[in-house]
Amino acid sequence: MPDHATVVKLEVAVRGREVTATLMILNHGQDGFAVEKFNTCAGGKMDKELFEVTTAATPPKEVPYVGPTAKRPPSGPGDYVTVAPGKSLSATVRLDQYYAFPPEGGTFVARYSVYNAMPDGELVQLVSNPVTFQVEKPN
Repeated sequence: MPDHATVVKLEVAVRGREVTATLMILNHGQDGFAVEKFNTCAGGKMDKELFEVTTAATPPKEVPYVGPTAKRPPSGPGDYVTVAPGKSLSATVRLDQYYAFPPEGGTFVARYSVYNAMPDGELVQLVSNPVTFQVEKPN
């Protein structure tokens, strides 16, 4: 069984209504870790829902994903980026471009959560820490 000692860290910065997420995938294992490129927010883009975004209320309400959802065949050898042992992969994406934050603003919680299909077919869930943040009302 491969070693999947991978940690996902999420940070969120807010400026007005601009919500920027920085994702870091750290490989603490002894082997390279293959991540499907579309799961990495490469180039600040998303073509599927990669984050769970909810209100911080009880019970939480989902903030709708409004970005594209690409259909694709199973990943092949060219569809992965490998994170070497002891290394990390970072990417930044504007969540406000992909999620419909309500006009009244509020307090929200975001968490990166995906299933990553490994080259051998094994599915590995990658989940980050949850981050709570405030989005302002527009002026």
